[in-house]
Amino acid sequence: MDEEIYVQLSWNDPATGAAIHYHYAPPVAFGRELDQMPSRLGGRPVQRVVLHDRQISRYHALISSSGGQVILTDRSANGTGLNGETIHRTSRVLHNQDVIRLGNHRITVTLTTHNNPDATQVNVLTTATPALIEAKPQANHAGLMLLLAMVLVLAAAAMWGLVSLALNQYRPRPAGTSQVLIGGVG
Repeated sequence: MDEEIYVQLSWNDPATGAAIHYHYAPPVAFGRELDQMPSRLGGRPVQRVVLHDRQISRYHALISSSGGQVILTDRSANGTGLNGETIHRTSRVLHNQDVIRLGNHRITVTLTTHNNPDATQVNVLTTATPALIEAKPQANHAGLMLLLAMVLVLAAAAMWGLVSLALNQYRPRPAGTSQVLIGGVG
């Protein structure tokens, strides 16, 4: 009987840079919305990885296993990156250290078996494998940037007005013109 293959998924969170490592037995679904991904496939529970990234489809990709192979299937509208190539609505066999690109996420796949004597601490299967990963959404600073731009424009306009006023006050006058002093005798 073949040993069951497990996939270790490793990536750095695009928003925080934090290293993330999870270890699953396939099937594993990736997407932006939990309720759009299957919860069971072929009688097995599906580990669902939610990645909050608008470039990722609601149900983007699936990692499954068949005949001792681990397979990546793209289910997205725009395709899934695999080792620098884009696959679209098709499947590819995954190999150890393949890199999957989903939106801003670059996920490295490490293939292991349950009783792999060479497994590192990160590769060791745990009984507390979470069924759902929540990646933090990327911060949107568009409103803050707009406010900062408006403040800079207003500050520049105020500075222009002050400099123009100062230059106008000290500008030399042509000879033969009279100056009127306000509040005084001219």
